[in-house]
Amino acid sequence: LDDMLEVHGVGQRKLARYGDAFLEALHDALR
Repeated sequence: LDDMLEVHGVGQRKLARYGDAFLEALHDALR
């Protein structure tokens, strides 16, 4: 169970990082 939670946490961090990069690109495009 701990392993699954760890994998889930890593996945969420990756998604958050991709989300930040996407928002930055969007912000630049609107500038």
